[in-house]
Amino acid sequence: MKTEQIFSVLEEYGKRNTNKKNTSTSGKGGLQLLCESLEVGLSIVGARPAMGSTSFVLSMALEMSKAGKRVLFYGHPHHNIEDKINRYVGRTEGCSCPFLKDIPFYFTHMFYAEEFQTIKASLKEDIIRLSPDCVFIDCLQDIPVDNRLIYGGMSTAEYLCRELRDLSYRMNVPVVATTRLNLNPEKRSGVEGKIPQIGDFRGGDLAYYASKVFFPHRPEYYHIYHDDRTGEEIRGRMYIYGMGLGENTGMELRFDYKTSQVYDPAQKFWVADDGSTSSDLPF
Repeated sequence: MKTEQIFSVLEEYGKRNTNKKNTSTSGKGGLQLLCESLEVGLSIVGARPAMGSTSFVLSMALEMSKAGKRVLFYGHPHHNIEDKINRYVGRTEGCSCPFLKDIPFYFTHMFYAEEFQTIKASLKEDIIRLSPDCVFIDCLQDIPVDNRLIYGGMSTAEYLCRELRDLSYRMNVPVVATTRLNLNPEKRSGVEGKIPQIGDFRGGDLAYYASKVFFPHRPEYYHIYHDDRTGEEIRGRMYIYGMGLGENTGMELRFDYKTSQVYDPAQKFWVADDGSTSSDLPF
């Protein structure tokens, strides 16, 4: 497993927040650093239901598209993706999202009636046709699978992770998939106990198939609104933890209920490789 990249991403983010000189020269925020860290292979975003994982990956996808990256987003109707997109861009009068015609963001539904092999075939066709820079899938537990295809004691989630990982390498495109965690965080006590861990995945050791693992975590989900150690209010904050990382090394972002945005308040522009700013943030 190539898990060291998330460590370097968080290390760069930490330097940016502790070194003003580095901040002024790079200008890259946490969300952009996470987007730029995505590479060929499977990245898994694990969180409890309603924690904000869909908003997190959708924010990444939309901001990548605004910066000129071609993004393919697969989601389920019951996740209200169109509504989240409209709220993200500040448009609530409908779900047509006409602005999407101006950026390379491609969204499609995964319907319950479809079996994974059908979805996989459609995904291959879309990748060949659109040549995306990244594919997002939300989420693994909502994808129906023919159990006759699973063998060797694998769980459904492990089978999907293996298939998506192999597809990513064959098609040479990064794949990001969300997955729900089990009830272990609820059973653990204390503020630190609620932070997701590798053992919280539903359906086995999904991290085995991943190049990166992200854990979005909002303390207020557990009605924790203040940091007992500092007394600081943490309402509206989302922390992104990586595989094997402790609670003090997570990336701090913001989560906005009204707009479904996940963003870095310190980032005002998307910084291109040549140092130019290509778009304002947020929408």
